[in-house]
Amino acid sequence: MNDKKSLFVLAVVVALAIGGWYVFGKSGDTNSKSSVKTQLNQGESIKLSSAPSGAYTPKEIRVKAGTKVKIEADTETLTGGMDTVIIDGYNVRKVIAPGDNIVEFVADKTGTFKMYCANGMGNGKLIVE
Repeated sequence: MNDKKSLFVLAVVVALAIGGWYVFGKSGDTNSKSSVKTQLNQGESIKLSSAPSGAYTPKEIRVKAGTKVKIEADTETLTGGMDTVIIDGYNVRKVIAPGDNIVEFVADKTGTFKMYCANGMGNGKLIVE
C-alpha cells in the first residue's frame, strides 16, 4: 500500500513539474520575444502580433520621421478585444479582420506614442525619431 501511495505522489509531482515548465517556460520565451525592439525602414512592413502576456510583439517599433509605416496585424493572435489597434497621436484606430489587417500612415510627428488595443490590454509603443 505504501508503494502505491509513493508512486501516486511521485506521479503528481512530475505532472506539476511538467505543467509548470510548460506554462512558465513558454511564457518566458514569448515575453522575451515581445520585448524585441524593431527598427522599421522606408518601404518595409512589420508584423504585429500578440504575446500570451497581452503585450504586442514587437513591443517597440522605431521609425525615422517621414517614414510610411506599414503594420501587418496578425489576425490569428489579435482576436477578441485585441482586434483593434490604436496609436495615440496619429488618429489610428483600426479593427483587424482577415483580409483587412494592414495599418498604414506616415510618421510625421516625432516622439513616443502609445500603441494599444480597445481593451487597453495589448500595449506597445511607436517611437518616431
